[in-house]
Amino acid sequence: MDKTEFLNSLQKKISVLPRQDVEKTLEYYSEMIEDYIETGYSQEEAVAQMGSVNAVAAQILANAQDSNYEAPYVQKQKKNGLTVWLLILGFPLWFPLFITAFCLLLTVAIVIGTLAMVVPWSLVVSFGASALGLLVATAVILVGEGIGAAALVLGTAFVLAALCIFSLWAALRLSALAAKGIGAMFRGFFKLIFGRR
Repeated sequence: MDKTEFLNSLQKKISVLPRQDVEKTLEYYSEMIEDYIETGYSQEEAVAQMGSVNAVAAQILANAQDSNYEAPYVQKQKKNGLTVWLLILGFPLWFPLFITAFCLLLTVAIVIGTLAMVVPWSLVVSFGASALGLLVATAVILVGEGIGAAALVLGTAFVLAALCIFSLWAALRLSALAAKGIGAMFRGFFKLIFGRR
C-alpha cells in the first residue's frame, strides 16, 4: 500500500470526526510517512511502519472519543455548580418575582374561569328556572285568564327552555375551552420558568 492509498483509506475511516480534525490527522500521518522515506525507507515500507489502517483509525477514533466526552462532562459540572450558586445568591431577587408572576397568572386564570364558567352557567340556571316557573304558572293562568293567555305563557316557557338548552351547550363548550386554556397557560408558565434547555 502506498502513501496515497493509506491516507485515502484512513480519511474514509475517520470521516465521522470534524473536518478540521481529519485534515490535521492526515497531515500528521503524511509527515510521518515522509520522515520514514527521508531516512531510507521505501514508500511501502514507510506506510507499513504506520501499522494497519484499521488499527490506526481505531486508535484515532478512541482518542477523539475520550477527549470529546471528557471535556463537556467537566464543563457541565462547572456550569451546574455555577447555576446552583446563582440560584442561591439570587434568591432574594428571583423568588419574589416568581411569586408575583404566579399570582398574576392565577388572577388571569380566575378571571377567565369566572367569565367562561360562572356567567354561562348562571344563564342556564336563569333560563331553566324561568321556563319551569312559567310551565307551572300556565295551569294557573289557564284557569284564571283563559286559553289565550295560557298559550302565550306556554310559548314563552318553551322559548326559555330552548334558550336554556342552547346556553347549556354553550356553557359546556366554554367551560371545556376555558379549562384547556387555563391548563395551557400554567404549563407554558412552568415550562418557561423550569423548562429543559
